[in-house]
Amino acid sequence: MKLKDDVLKAAHAFLKGIKKNDKVLIIYHPDPDGVCSAVLFIKALEKRHPNTIHVLNQGPHVTITDETLKMVKGKKYNKVIIVDLNVENDVEAVRKLASLCDGVLIVDHHVSTGLLKREEGNITYINSCHLGFANGDKYPASKLSYDILKEWNKDMERWDWVAAIGVVGDSADDFWFDFIRDVCGKWMVERENIEMAARIIEFCRAKGYDVVERALHVLNGCNSMQEFLKSEIVKAVEDMEKEYEKVIESVKKECYDDKDGLAIIIIPTKYNMKSIVANTLSKNMFPDKTLVVIWEDKTHYHLSFRRQDRVVGMNVLAKNVVKRVKAGEGGGHIPAAGARIPKQSVGLEELRKIIEEEHKKLMEFEDESSFLP
Repeated sequence: MKLKDDVLKAAHAFLKGIKKNDKVLIIYHPDPDGVCSAVLFIKALEKRHPNTIHVLNQGPHVTITDETLKMVKGKKYNKVIIVDLNVENDVEAVRKLASLCDGVLIVDHHVSTGLLKREEGNITYINSCHLGFANGDKYPASKLSYDILKEWNKDMERWDWVAAIGVVGDSADDFWFDFIRDVCGKWMVERENIEMAARIIEFCRAKGYDVVERALHVLNGCNSMQEFLKSEIVKAVEDMEKEYEKVIESVKKECYDDKDGLAIIIIPTKYNMKSIVANTLSKNMFPDKTLVVIWEDKTHYHLSFRRQDRVVGMNVLAKNVVKRVKAGEGGGHIPAAGARIPKQSVGLEELRKIIEEEHKKLMEFEDESSFLP
């Protein structure tokens, strides 16, 4: 896709403004889309600025944390690139970040509410929603990053397979069918290979955010998808495939609530694989229902919301649940969203009830809105 000149000009101006002695921090969301976006920016910058690029994932958080602000200030990063983070969840945190450095570039695709301008002070904000994509989820951050960077440096076209992993990982490959087909033909890989690469990154996220960072560095060091699929990171998560299959099978055998087009499932595993489990179940078992997968650790409930037919906005449901509980954080896209809620704020049964009630409200609103002129 050819981006508009004003978008490219703003992004390229930021990139050209990075000097040899600048300290660059890339902040990314730890899923395939975020990881691949970060790798693409590393690829674009590392030859020009070796040893000055650092990366940081925000773990389970959906925007910039106080810890990140302290780190940027303490280590004196003066250029920051943010990819695949819903920065409009906390615009003030982004502004605080910008006050600590010389410039911030944001490349994202979450729903934009207009709270942050495309160019505000030393912030350059490029969002898929600004480019004619109403909801953003059809144009993932990895593809947007690739389209920006290949126009800046044609050599970036050799890393199209990295963008493809992010696109497939974010379930946007149907929209980018031609792009995925061309990548497969160019590099002699199957679509299943791309799916496996995305799954490996998801397994890394399930195992730990430090493992995600290892995966990012491994991916950055690979020259092909085949090399990544044979890398040491695959061995690091080889036990996850069996655990994943066990969880999927347990759901098939489990009696779960399915009220008013809503299925709530609690997965029994020590690994935080709610996202990949939710993706699989939503597509294969609940394509026309709202699915909420809950995984719990010692301190939090971690929720994944999915709805393939987009009848109900999962980003809205996630935020409404968090608002009702009055604790935690949540957000995402219309077909897919997530939330993280402290256990001390609500019991599991009460949380179930809140999800059911908030889902019912949205379903009733959808029914009523369908009769509006």
